Amino acid sequence: MPRTQAGDADLPFDASGDGSSPRWVNEARENPHGLAALIAGQNLELHRRIAEAHDRLTYLNGVDAAVRADLSRGTLGSSSAAALRAAQVPLTVLNTAIQQGIREGTWSLGRSGSSGTRPPEIDRAFNETAADWQRALGVANSSFEELARQARTALDGYEPYADRMRPGEDSCLAPFAFPQDTYIGDRLAADPAHSSRERAFPRSLMRRKVLPHRPWADLPWLDLCDTNLVFMPDGPSLSYAEAMAAAQGVVTDQMSKSAPNRLKITWIDALHSGRSAGAFLHLAESNSLIIDGQVWTDPGGIESALLRVADRMAVIERTCLKNEFTHLDAYNAQPGVAPEAHQVVVVAGYPAGFRETSAQLLRQIAQNGVRAGICLIVVMDTSMAPILGTTDAIAPSYAQLTDGPGPVNAPDWWSPAVLPLGEFVLGHSGRPYARVITAPQGEAVWVPCELRSTPEAVQTAIISGYARASRRLAESGLSPRELDIKRIDPTARTVSLRSAMIGWLHEQDAANRFPPGWDDFVRSDAMQRTGITYTFAEIAKQAAYLCEQGYLVAGSDSPDTTGLSFPRLTSKGGDMAMSGSASADDFAANSGRSGGGTTNNYAPVFHGDVNDTQIAWNNHHVTQTQETVEQVTPGFEELAQAVARTLARLPRFGLSAEDAEDASTSADTILVEVASPSPDRGRIRRSLAALRGILLPVAAQAGPGAGGGSHDLAKAALDDLRRVDY
Repeated sequence: MPRTQAGDADLPFDASGDGSSPRWVNEARENPHGLAALIAGQNLELHRRIAEAHDRLTYLNGVDAAVRADLSRGTLGSSSAAALRAAQVPLTVLNTAIQQGIREGTWSLGRSGSSGTRPPEIDRAFNETAADWQRALGVANSSFEELARQARTALDGYEPYADRMRPGEDSCLAPFAFPQDTYIGDRLAADPAHSSRERAFPRSLMRRKVLPHRPWADLPWLDLCDTNLVFMPDGPSLSYAEAMAAAQGVVTDQMSKSAPNRLKITWIDALHSGRSAGAFLHLAESNSLIIDGQVWTDPGGIESALLRVADRMAVIERTCLKNEFTHLDAYNAQPGVAPEAHQVVVVAGYPAGFRETSAQLLRQIAQNGVRAGICLIVVMDTSMAPILGTTDAIAPSYAQLTDGPGPVNAPDWWSPAVLPLGEFVLGHSGRPYARVITAPQGEAVWVPCELRSTPEAVQTAIISGYARASRRLAESGLSPRELDIKRIDPTARTVSLRSAMIGWLHEQDAANRFPPGWDDFVRSDAMQRTGITYTFAEIAKQAAYLCEQGYLVAGSDSPDTTGLSFPRLTSKGGDMAMSGSASADDFAANSGRSGGGTTNNYAPVFHGDVNDTQIAWNNHHVTQTQETVEQVTPGFEELAQAVARTLARLPRFGLSAEDAEDASTSADTILVEVASPSPDRGRIRRSLAALRGILLPVAAQAGPGAGGGSHDLAKAALDDLRRVDY
């Protein structure tokens, strides 16, 4: 009699690599993400089949005694019939004999008895069915054992593919895909084989153990700087310190591969007053443009920092991506385009120091930032861990996500709607877990992962290397909008060229080189750093200016007033070089001349004591009467005064015409709002962030010896605006 043996079908996949697998399987083997998804999906399916076979076998063994008793009595109850069907025992012969006996009146469903009292045909059918039952039960037991045995080695065929995901000659991944011990970003950017890459260089997030009991199935998790990570430390299984060290490691790895000035960092840590930044704190001291000035620790500073990120995201969308490019790297890949930097926002101890508005901003950045090259790394406070729960999945050491009871002592504004979005890394069963999307089912499972912490000495070396390379290319990180202004604006072009010439001479002097002229300057990096193409006539004109104003001397034997032959810096020129940057105001002040040109009066007009908060602004013809004065809404007086003071100083900051106009517009918007009966706080925050963002580059360039020029004025104005509480 033909039978179907339960559980003896082939496994539903092929790890042999013989080419008989579906195309998506072959493609998945070629990269760590695809291989992780493939192995996790098939492992889950394999254990699901084992679990189903085990449940089936348990059921059959549980009803065995009752089925054998029914068959020996010549009866067939509904439960026994169901068991026989579950065991795939054929019942055709038995049903035929029973129907024949019922028609002839020799058997009924309610009758039973010994085999001697039953019709021979029925007796033979029951005996044969009992024998089939026993055979089916034996097959089910042996098939389950065979399936379990196969499962122990079923996926080992993927080991050669996993081996290729490790460093070495046979690796299918480039060496720079793996964590670095030194800064290599400048070398990658200079290599023609890599400089035209469309995407950012991969960073290593961690290693995922997709088969925890197989050492070979420990696969790297790489991304292209486009994955938001949210660490959810719970204490016992994933500590806060372990999560923070992993976050530092991810940023360090990204920095190690970033071209100079192609990575911006915003670091937020109200929980531990900035200590989480570790070695990155040195950037705040030596290169504030990389790390947004400082590590932000107070609620006002945090919100302002996030507003700057959101504003930059909007600018990139509007001026770079538009409807033409899917992501920032596609835009940067255009020949001749000044690239925009990627940006990483690190938040330590969330939600400490956050207001509801700043939490909403963080969520907005998480939702929309990836396209603009902005990613988040968030380490939650351990009190937030109960938001999410985990439960064991059907495969050993796999987990699935469940809803938790909710955070402990959360802010009263907290709701799941402001939870940062990203790939969650959380604790489960005594160790950290990370997500894998299985293929082809698309199911999400969490597998054990190995977080990476970077030694402090390695971090320091990478950060120092990146900072040095970025300082050498001080202006290459300017946005296209800023570069366009410099190319078009005569003042900006001139200042940029003068600064580059002074800086180049300073470099030559430090290296004990004595150039005979400016030919080497034209071919130098100093010229390229400006992002502008200059004619030799422009260089000659500025050489004469710098010589006339005492920044350099020229001529080896006799003075050269043109500044073209054997130029050397004077002490005055050396001081300007040491200041790190220059503006039109700086050159004018140091030359003993005014900047010239038209002076725009941005200043507001104060009536009486400024503390009475009666201010008139943006008026071409101010009548000194109470009728023309705006009354500031109570609670916004300090803000109005700070903005008005900044507006009054605006002509002295050395801003380009476009930035000055933007700053004036932002200030006017704030002053209009604070005078309205119900000021729009959101509009005020956005305008205030824009105003601070315009002043920040000017203030950040201040250095030793900069004096009381535009840099110090901008820094004072920024401090004034940051102290505001409204």
